[in-house]
Amino acid sequence: MQFLERRGQHSIAAARQLYGNCLSAFESSILITHRSKFVQFILFFLCGLENEALAAFAACDHNHMNEQHATLYREFAANLIEIVFDPYRATVVRQSAACYLASFVSRGHFVEADTICEAVSALLRWAEAYMASLHAYSIAAADARNQCNLHSLFYTICQAAFYIMCFRGAEADRFFRSFTELKSGGIDAIPEHLQGIELSEVDISTERWNNVCGHSLKPLRYCLETVRYEFLHIANVFNLLNDELLLRLCTEHQRETSAPRRKKASRIGTPATLEVARRNGGVGGLGRGTNPLDSFFPFDPYLLRGSHPYIEPYYRNWGENSRDIENID
Repeated sequence: MQFLERRGQHSIAAARQLYGNCLSAFESSILITHRSKFVQFILFFLCGLENEALAAFAACDHNHMNEQHATLYREFAANLIEIVFDPYRATVVRQSAACYLASFVSRGHFVEADTICEAVSALLRWAEAYMASLHAYSIAAADARNQCNLHSLFYTICQAAFYIMCFRGAEADRFFRSFTELKSGGIDAIPEHLQGIELSEVDISTERWNNVCGHSLKPLRYCLETVRYEFLHIANVFNLLNDELLLRLCTEHQRETSAPRRKKASRIGTPATLEVARRNGGVGGLGRGTNPLDSFFPFDPYLLRGSHPYIEPYYRNWGENSRDIENID
């Protein structure tokens, strides 16, 4: 970390060169290592360094502050999306890339709202195409216990989209609404660095969430329990789902989570009752509860004491998400 900081903190070119040197190692070794915990933060740190170097450059040269934009985090996200959608990659590698994408976009302070929406929209686009490709008889596994394995990549990709919204939903919703308004005002109303983006590339509209979440594959059922819990709250706050579907999903969630431990009849699940439980106990992050996909999120909190100060300035903690949503509430 000290070496990377010395080389890349004040040089955009050096940060980008170091990133390029590390990327091949990431694809050949880190990505395919099950539950790698810390070494992947080298790329996270380099993306933060480039962003910091650009900010310093803009502060010193106001005449050219709009000419350069952070590219490493967008390149890393794009690279992960490409791996997720590559049919020639092993399914387990594509699942790993989806978890990396979700965790990176969620945790990087330097990741801007347009990239958040692009990542979520791309994941939804793949999920929609997958659902459209299925015949009615191929949706349910012959043995219900194998349902998660039969459609494991689909469920992982959906979970990645849900996870990102749990962390960055406020920013994504705000950007999508404002960008939609800008598009209606014509090309002159759109900032120069966003003019190349089509509305379909950042589409996180209610129609798309209804289509995915309401499908008979039931992607929310096979999510990490706390991701499902928090996403339903996000969906309620930002009207991502229609009322009927939201009520049904909340009821199903409460039934599934309370059934094994039930000693007396539980209340009917609604957005309101889930919100009471959330405020009373909260989810404390997104690591508790059942985990049907055996998912991990590789940019979960960094626990190495000596090098933590290098990561912390660029890192988004869970509590920041809660404050964003409470401000909306």
